Amino acid sequence: MAATLPDLCFEEIFSYFKYDYSTLFSCLLTNRVWCRNAVPYLWKCPFRNTLPTLNAYNLIRTYLSCLNNVELNILNSHGLYVTDKNAIFEYGRYAEELPFKYLNDAIYSWMKLKVDFWKYEKMLQPISTVICHMLMRQEANIKMVGIKFYESDRENFPELGAFSEYLNCLSRIRNLELYIDRYRTFKRSQSFLGFLFQISTSCSNISRLIINLNNNSNFHSLSPDVIAEIILAQKNIKEISLNGILTPTIIYALQRQVHSLKILKFKNVTFKGISFTWLNRCKNLETIAFIRCNGMFLDSGLSYLTTNIKNLEILDDRENFTSSSVTEVICSIGENLITLKLNTIDSNIMNVISICCLNLKFIDVEVSGEMYTVIRRWIETLPVKSFNLRSDDDDKYIIDESEIGEADVDKIDESDEFEEFDGFDNE
Repeated sequence: MAATLPDLCFEEIFSYFKYDYSTLFSCLLTNRVWCRNAVPYLWKCPFRNTLPTLNAYNLIRTYLSCLNNVELNILNSHGLYVTDKNAIFEYGRYAEELPFKYLNDAIYSWMKLKVDFWKYEKMLQPISTVICHMLMRQEANIKMVGIKFYESDRENFPELGAFSEYLNCLSRIRNLELYIDRYRTFKRSQSFLGFLFQISTSCSNISRLIINLNNNSNFHSLSPDVIAEIILAQKNIKEISLNGILTPTIIYALQRQVHSLKILKFKNVTFKGISFTWLNRCKNLETIAFIRCNGMFLDSGLSYLTTNIKNLEILDDRENFTSSSVTEVICSIGENLITLKLNTIDSNIMNVISICCLNLKFIDVEVSGEMYTVIRRWIETLPVKSFNLRSDDDDKYIIDESEIGEADVDKIDESDEFEEFDGFDNE
């Protein structure tokens, strides 16, 4: 009976447990038809997290069995000879995500069981290069690319030739995430930069771009314009998050995306001398966030916003906090606000919120202990349906409510820490 089911029926069946890998693996053993339909789901996101050593070993071994003669010769030239049998499926063609950090972690797990320790650094780049080349050759439908390099991580990036032959695969990227801690430590920076420039020339369909650069990195001096070039090349980008990087060329690129931007987040950047009057042309902008930014309100034009922003987040360093700047922004967009996140508040801000934010549904505020009771009573006068109220004092009281009137206040140990707010949910 199973053999007569069309593929569309299998797609519907597997959609109910597409992330239940144990069940999907069991489907492989049912018969050939079930196996053929389960394999694409099992191999969509093979590098989603760091895998246990044995799982990572089997994953890399399977990918290496998909290599052609050209790719095998590259490994042979480095003294590595793969003798695994040819794979039954073209597993690479099913991949939709390519997070390089987890790819490197999996390769290291494979090498622990396969090669001598002294070969680790020598073999990592050739293996990652041939695997990426295989993915591109098999026309993997890569929608997400994640690049995460930290000082403690293994420094490696595939050779540029792994991608240059098959640039059409890069054109399918929808989500690009870049996390760099100390870029100056990269030993193969040219391959990495070349890859980013290939994206800027070959990919125009990114809808979500996340850039996080540590202030200690020298990425700016190595490549000041590549991020701007990537932004400029996109046709319909909806979300941009910039942490630790903001240049005049990036501001210019952002202005070219006013027709599509819905979410815009800035973190650890300096706005001095930068005007934001162009934000008034972002008619689809719904969420904007400013997290530990310097000079963000100095002649920036933010107090004259007329866009229909629904979600606002301002997390400022206490020593740089200016009540008047925050009240100006809330005055300009408060009528449309639905969610509001602040880590500093005073009586002026409270009054402006009460007057201007008549459609507010959720508020998240961090306050000092002496203000806790006052803020708690004030929130009850707002039209919000739910809120988070947190205290940053040594006593550390926290109140986290889902509905007004159902408060539950708990005492928290002094050793506990609050998790940093990661921005508004865009789903």
